[in-house]
Parts: sequence; C-alpha cells; structure tokens
Amino acid sequence: WIGIAGSITSVKLEGSFIKALPNSCHAWFKGMNNLDANCIDLTYLNTNDVTDMSSMFDGCSSLKNLDLGSLDTSKVTSMEDMFSNCSSLISVNVKSFNTKKVSNMSSMFANCKISKVDNGCKFKVVTSHEMASCFQATAGGGGYSLPDDFALPDGVTNLLYAFYQGGNTNFPA
Repeated sequence: WIGIAGSITSVKLEGSFIKALPNSCHAWFKGMNNLDANCIDLTYLNTNDVTDMSSMFDGCSSLKNLDLGSLDTSKVTSMEDMFSNCSSLISVNVKSFNTKKVSNMSSMFANCKISKVDNGCKFKVVTSHEMASCFQATAGGGGYSLPDDFALPDGVTNLLYAFYQGGNTNFPA
C-alpha cells in the first residue's frame, strides 16, 4: 500500500486477523500521514512472534496520541524508526512494551513532539547497542523528561545524535 499510504485515514483489523501470526510489522503503517489515532483498531493484531517493528509508524504525521498497550513486544529486536517522523505525536502508550531483546532503537522517536517518555516499568533500555538519533529533535527542541528509572545499558556502541536538538533534556539523577 505504499502507493496509496497518504490517502488511508483509518485501519481496522477484523476478528479473523487474530489467526495471523506475522513475524514482522516492518513499515506496516509507514507514510500514512492522514491516519488518526481514533481510527486505528489493532485489537486483533497478534504480535507474539514479531521480531521487527522498525518503521512501523514512520511518517504518520497526523498521529497525536497512540495507544499500543495491547502489543506483545517480548520477541522484538528492532524498533528502529518505529515512530520516526510522526511530527504531531505527543503521547504514546508503551507501558506494556517489553524491550529486553531490542538491540536497535535508532531514530525510534526522532522528529516527534513527545515531551515526556512515560514508559512504565517494562519499557527499559536493556540490551540496545544502537541508539543513534533515538530522541533526535523530539519536542520541537522544547525539551522532555526521561523517567526516573531510565538508564543506558552496558555495551551501548552508538549514541551519535541520540539527543541532538532535544532541547532541555532532563536526565534522571
């Protein structure tokens, strides 16, 4: 649907979709710049076997709020560009995310307006070695706060531009 992505305004996965067991959600909604969070129904999206969520919502520039609380991310290894260029995105529910196996978070929130990463206890950077541009240009340069339990994992090999143009970033003590 790359050719028509810009004209898609809603996504609803029917009940029969629960039987589908994708191993990748790479670029599933990429470029759907007219998609509204109120018109996304992922209730029947079974992500139990998904390892790749890279670019999943990349370029969904109309999204302001997104609730992904029902997604199973326990096997995901790449979240690169997952919300990149979601230029209106200010809030995303990732509290249920289990990121223990994620090794690539490059540009995950790049060019979003997120002002606070409220991620709950399961969303922790544990194994990611690649975090280049992860929070680049978030909040339009206005700054944001990281949660108190935010800590970089041992072995991070690339933080190039990770917080570039992030404004007044408040790191936990």
